Amino acid sequence: MAKKTELNENAVEFEEALDAAGSGGKFQIKVVLIGSLALLSSYIAVGGISYILPVSQCDLKMDSHDKANLISAGFLGLAGGCHLWGFLSDRLGRRYVLVRCLFLDGILYVATSLTPYYYIMVVLRFFNGFASCGGVVSIYAYIGEFNSDKNRSKALIILSTLATTAYIILPGLAWVILPQKFSFMIYSGLIFKSWRLYYALFGIPSLTSAILIYFLPESPKFLLSKGDKTKALEVLQRIHKENLKKNQNENFLIKNIKINEGERLVKMGDNSNKISAFFTLMVDQTVPLFKIPHRFNTFLICFIQYLLYFGNGGIYLWLPESMNRMAVFKNLFGDKSAKFCEIIQYKQQKSSLVDRLSGKNNYSVNENILSLNNLINNTKNINDFIQQEQCNDDVDVSVYLHLEILGLVQVVALSLVVLLIIYFKKKHIIGLCTFLSSVSIMLLFVVPIQEFMTAFLITLIVLSGAAIATVNTVMVDLFPTNMRAMAGCLSLMSSRVGTVTANMISGRVIDNHCLVLLSFTVISLLGAIVLILLLPSKPLNISDKKATETS
Repeated sequence: MAKKTELNENAVEFEEALDAAGSGGKFQIKVVLIGSLALLSSYIAVGGISYILPVSQCDLKMDSHDKANLISAGFLGLAGGCHLWGFLSDRLGRRYVLVRCLFLDGILYVATSLTPYYYIMVVLRFFNGFASCGGVVSIYAYIGEFNSDKNRSKALIILSTLATTAYIILPGLAWVILPQKFSFMIYSGLIFKSWRLYYALFGIPSLTSAILIYFLPESPKFLLSKGDKTKALEVLQRIHKENLKKNQNENFLIKNIKINEGERLVKMGDNSNKISAFFTLMVDQTVPLFKIPHRFNTFLICFIQYLLYFGNGGIYLWLPESMNRMAVFKNLFGDKSAKFCEIIQYKQQKSSLVDRLSGKNNYSVNENILSLNNLINNTKNINDFIQQEQCNDDVDVSVYLHLEILGLVQVVALSLVVLLIIYFKKKHIIGLCTFLSSVSIMLLFVVPIQEFMTAFLITLIVLSGAAIATVNTVMVDLFPTNMRAMAGCLSLMSSRVGTVTANMISGRVIDNHCLVLLSFTVISLLGAIVLILLLPSKPLNISDKKATETS
């Protein structure tokens, strides 16, 4: 029989009460599994849209600019919402924000899949990103506050690792669904095809996790910060009961918990000043990050995140599109030698030829890869060629196999980074990953073999992703406890702005100026390396933390 928890009528620290309830038990495992489903939905929000671009371009009448706008809308929503949701999560509760944001996120996926109009889809994508952000900024705090100090890091690592299975699920689901050719009319103007089903299914993790979290309690630490000891103790009793199901007769005997004044929520004032108090508190939580001694680290982390996400996002978000263009080129010309940008720009050159032949313009096409007239000679007549090539949304299924491999490598790489952090300085890991990422892009300029190109692209995505994940852990070392959440919000906003910038540039140059895209990517990664060298080798001194938290 388990050792009984001793009765303690005097107030105890929260960590002691959580340990007594059982930290790392069955309840925590359940919460981590449900939380990983919620976090997985945010990974889907980031990467899922890229998979439908090649197969939806005809239905939505999209060119590369339109695709960039559709991708960017979601990231603008993410960037615009994270500061607000981070604040509301601290004021109203983690569970409160999670349930509402995840439910709204799931509903928006279904609604977006049922709209026939491109511009409405762009608007819905923005709100999708806005809602998804609430889940991202709340889930880490929610999971962390159910685990004591000794288990918290392990729980959050498991949470992130499980969530990265989205990188495997997305291409796997695409492999099964997107090649299907079914279509049926739901209402006038909307023909439901496989890509709409694929996109609607994105909402399942969000809706499922919203329902499951609804039946979970609020974070006991948040309840304590509100001064609600009674409800906090009720949650701890529930944790204790679920963790000790075989010992139902053992009661949770702690009756009082200390409330640390530094963690108590500040009241917003009377009803007449709610709005004013709301914004005042947001400012009060943000301004200290831009004052000494944190100002340098705040700008440093934000710029590093911007540059890393710029280098990663401009390629990653266009990876299904790029790999499909490579597969189409190989199907047409076999092992014909051509460099990366020549292959990527081939599709636009072919479209320009179609426009000329169909009388849309009278300029000549610079066919610097191959003589595209050979394509016409292989068709029965010019009209057939024009009709066939004016809009083609077919995707080579081998693309999904390559993306599935990429997903597996990403999950393994992120798991290895967790181990490497134990033995090497985080600063060195970030620098090495970023340098190798820049080298892989440089090689795309010159290597004319497609198999190597695919390897270089995978190297870029995996290593830059590993660098980004490590930067997120460095941020925890650089800022004191009472500033980490807001520092995380600023870092998240900077990263999303970097992604949007890279994506918008990609959409405008990928068809005709691919070398510009690769050059910008290399420059951003090399710039990130310079800033990474400025990262402190040691975390913020403990005395500095205490001084900051006391001030």
